[in-house]
Amino acid sequence: YGQLLASVASGITGEDFIVQPILPSLKFMKGSVDSMKKAVGFYNNDDSDGDGYNPSLDIVLCPGVAVADDDDAENIQVWKELPEETAAEIIAMLVPPETQTIASKLANSISNTYYMTSEVYLNATADMGEEATARSKMWKTMIQDYQESGKCNDVYSNRLTWTMLRATDPEKGVSLLHVEFDTTGNTIHDIGCMLTLSLAIAAHPNVSSVESRERVKTQNTVITWLTQSEVKEKRPFFDVGLDGSGQIVAVSDTGCDQNNCYFEDPNNVPNSFINTAARKIAQYKDFVDTSDYEYGHGTHVAGTIAGKRSDGPGMADGVAPGAQIAFGDIGDSNGALSLPLDFQLLAVGRSQNC
Repeated sequence: YGQLLASVASGITGEDFIVQPILPSLKFMKGSVDSMKKAVGFYNNDDSDGDGYNPSLDIVLCPGVAVADDDDAENIQVWKELPEETAAEIIAMLVPPETQTIASKLANSISNTYYMTSEVYLNATADMGEEATARSKMWKTMIQDYQESGKCNDVYSNRLTWTMLRATDPEKGVSLLHVEFDTTGNTIHDIGCMLTLSLAIAAHPNVSSVESRERVKTQNTVITWLTQSEVKEKRPFFDVGLDGSGQIVAVSDTGCDQNNCYFEDPNNVPNSFINTAARKIAQYKDFVDTSDYEYGHGTHVAGTIAGKRSDGPGMADGVAPGAQIAFGDIGDSNGALSLPLDFQLLAVGRSQNC
């Protein structure tokens, strides 16, 4: 099961045998290879925030692998950094124990075990008059350019941090492995090193899946075109004047920062009565208080719905920037929620005549 060399597997013949290669490429989650190719934080890639983001891989191990012992309670459900010697053992598992450089050993290991880069595959496609696939050619080039040359020695030896979250159930649970790349001292070769190491990890029989961890930010810069067309900067609803104008949207959450530039209105002090002349917050029902808590969940939600800067277009305008907000504040300063009666909550945004 996934442990035979390509040359050995191809030599198994007979009606009683069916050889189906367990290709490492099948273990990559959708989009992971493309994500690694443009990994933010590597050399010559945009990291305009300058926040020290380090690209990383999430690896799911097969059931029963690296399960926590009963007496190892402190490591259960806690991410633990692996000792240097353990990380070295993991690298050793991915390469043959021959007296070569890390990079060249890794290259030989992949070339021998990865079917799509093996001579067996290339000869088979040639015999059928076909060409190797584009992905096969890409991996072959990666191995030649980044492994056999030894360009990735420093990355694998000094710039990887390995952490593990061990499973507790050997039958149903799976342990997770995380590999982070330190971009300090990065070079133009880093993306190639990351891709080739990910292939070596995927080729290991104890690995179930490999995924590049996406960088996630809490901002609304893409929400308007994403919800309208899924085409960058295309907003067909706005183009025909559909922006929520004339509508009041009721929101109940932790609170809303009424002084935020997306909600401020110097000519209106929101209160429990609806004011349709307000710029943005037409009503603020203070079931708990009149402010948001530190992390601003309610402010973020209200901004996503109908946020609009008072001084012109904003980078985080909401999906309905022309609409007004009727807000029901049900959160305290710690973010805990205190719900009023249903009829009180559902009355937010309704006129007194309804």
